[in-house]
Amino acid sequence: MIACWWVPTTGCWRSPLGASAGSRRRSRSAIPERLQPVSHTFHGRDLFAPVAAALADGQPLESVGEPLAASSLVGLELPAARVQGEVLIAHVVRVDRFGNLILDVSPAQLEQFGARLGQSLAMEVAGRPFAARFGSTFADVPAGQLVLYADAARRCALAVNLGSAAERLGVGPDAELRVAAA
Repeated sequence: MIACWWVPTTGCWRSPLGASAGSRRRSRSAIPERLQPVSHTFHGRDLFAPVAAALADGQPLESVGEPLAASSLVGLELPAARVQGEVLIAHVVRVDRFGNLILDVSPAQLEQFGARLGQSLAMEVAGRPFAARFGSTFADVPAGQLVLYADAARRCALAVNLGSAAERLGVGPDAELRVAAA
């Protein structure tokens, strides 16, 4: 089985393969299939779609760009959830359209931390305390209350039942949350 990722060269993407043996990289500088002139904002149309079509048509990877050395790539260091003593330190990855805070914590990490469904949690955000509960649905807490839950993508998220956690806590992406047993 061959896996292929075709991503922009912004330096902001971390490969799930890293620099593993056998992985190959190509530069976009010499792509014969690319549309001309290349737009500054439509690389999906001008670069990615023509290359994807060429690869899907059976052309070898070597035909869609110059080799790119793994050593020339720069990794992006992102904060990661971690346990410090009896506190789980998490970060907001994004805010969904409902104001739920999607965190960099997996349900497995939350379980390893020792959280149990129904448990009351003490949260601290930007030095301000908040009460929350670890639940499986929004209805596990009364309207207006915070619930920490596993979302459909199996990431932990913080929500307000019938409200916006982003508005309630006044935070967005990159905010740090500290979670402890109440």
